[in-house]
Amino acid sequence: MRPVLTTLYMNLLLFQIPAWFDDEDIQAKRSSIMEFLRLVRIVLSSFFGVRNSASHEADIANVNFVLLPFVAVFLAVFIGAIIFGFVHLITHSTSTMQGF
Repeated sequence: MRPVLTTLYMNLLLFQIPAWFDDEDIQAKRSSIMEFLRLVRIVLSSFFGVRNSASHEADIANVNFVLLPFVAVFLAVFIGAIIFGFVHLITHSTSTMQGF
């Protein structure tokens, strides 16, 4: 078991965060990713209608209204493509079975 632990430790040492990569850069990227995920959550909860008024007011106070329409259109196209793919997969597999 000891060689496995030393191998894991050596791999962790090889993948350390470089010194030139500041903590501020990490925080900026993390906050932009969290803002995008917050927008996705807002749009998905609006699509499916599962949101209470308290979370709605909290989201509206901190939302970026410039990006919101783009995220909504992207998610609508993405959900539509998934539905279209499932329908095409089901109908294509059953259409070949009719001539048996």
